[in-house]
Amino acid sequence: MTDMLYEKQGSYLQGGEDKAREIANILVNAGKLTREEAVSLLHVSKSDILSNTK
Repeated sequence: MTDMLYEKQGSYLQGGEDKAREIANILVNAGKLTREEAVSLLHVSKSDILSNTK
């Protein structure tokens, strides 16, 4: 049972990280934040933002 709980928690944390990257990209692409501001405020890496910009 402990392994299932551990996996569920890991999935939950990964989903939060994915959402932060998605939000960062939306805000940068909309011109609301610079890449540097998104990195600082949303705790994502600069390469995550650069890899998904349009």
